[in-house]
Amino acid sequence: MKEHCDFCQKRKPPSELMVSPKTGATICSDCLAAAHTLMEPGALPAPQEMPRGPRRGPPPRLEATLEELLGVLGRKVVGQEEAQEALAFAFLTHLARLKDPSLRVHPHLLLVGPTGSGKTHLVRTLADHLGLPTVHASATSLTQAGYVGDDVETLLARLLREAGGEPELAEVGVIFLDEFDKLARKSGEHRAESRDVSGEGVQQALLRMVEGALVPVPQNLSGPARYGGEGRREVLLDTSRILWIFAGSFEGLEEVVRSRLPPALGFTPRRAGKRPLPTHEDLVRYGIIPELVGRIGQVVLLSPLTEEELARVLEGPEGFLAEYRALLQRFGLSLHAEEGFSRLLARRASRMGFGARGLRALLAPLVRRKAVEAMRSGGREVRLSPEDLMEEEALP
Repeated sequence: MKEHCDFCQKRKPPSELMVSPKTGATICSDCLAAAHTLMEPGALPAPQEMPRGPRRGPPPRLEATLEELLGVLGRKVVGQEEAQEALAFAFLTHLARLKDPSLRVHPHLLLVGPTGSGKTHLVRTLADHLGLPTVHASATSLTQAGYVGDDVETLLARLLREAGGEPELAEVGVIFLDEFDKLARKSGEHRAESRDVSGEGVQQALLRMVEGALVPVPQNLSGPARYGGEGRREVLLDTSRILWIFAGSFEGLEEVVRSRLPPALGFTPRRAGKRPLPTHEDLVRYGIIPELVGRIGQVVLLSPLTEEELARVLEGPEGFLAEYRALLQRFGLSLHAEEGFSRLLARRASRMGFGARGLRALLAPLVRRKAVEAMRSGGREVRLSPEDLMEEEALP
């Protein structure tokens, strides 16, 4: 048997030593008493409170008019007029509910539209204009509590961080959850791909938040304190005041809607044009739990951007070309797009089916290549022509 303690390294009589049967480590009675003392409440110094970060952006504005919000969207968003109206009214309802908690109207929205149709841009534009703390997240990163990944409470922790650590400000914020359709449960109809076991569990956790609950939220998202222990510091957030906006492409939802509609009579074809709006029953059949569907105030359809609208996204005062002009000016370069360039680029992006994101995917490498050529040759102008697009397509 050892004659010394493995912790203090002092020689001790056998009567004062204890040996762990699992590890074989030896500890003396003095070290054991000191360990017990350290485990008593208050023995260790209390960890310092996490400092609150500075609030980014303008202070929140809780007063607005419909004309003001529609004007902001009209200047910064191309197309999607119906979605603009729905979002403007939802934000107005959100502000009214903050001033009068007795209002029971649900302002929460579900945006259904293809990739690149402007869902994220619409929400960010209004939230930034009002100075509301906002979290943009993808539902694909969320998992049910107990599984590897982020749980729903992470959204609240991020919102608290966006609010500079101020709970009162976080409670008036906005959470925008994209890829919401990926949470549809396996039992839903027309599901081409199945979600893992966390899909419905995440929906249940979201339901609790959307309904309104006092949720303890960690003030820091990293380190051991996130999972508990002495360093964990929490605040209570009232989620009943948060505006929730869900979005997704919802592939296969049209088939669910069509199966509900009666067949056309005789030889009269079904009228083309405006798509039928999905009902709450359609969403339930798709795989969204009924309780969560019932908390969604309105479903809004977004259409793919047309070639003309994509060209406006390029050429507008705050369009993609304007963004690159501002960037290249910092390098002493000017940017000029020749006639026909924007229309051809918009046509190609439309064929790709990625909307405004397709525009960026096509424009970014071309601008980079032309800007590097100009810098190396000592030029002062970057010109974009339809021929450049032909050459870019021919590159390996």
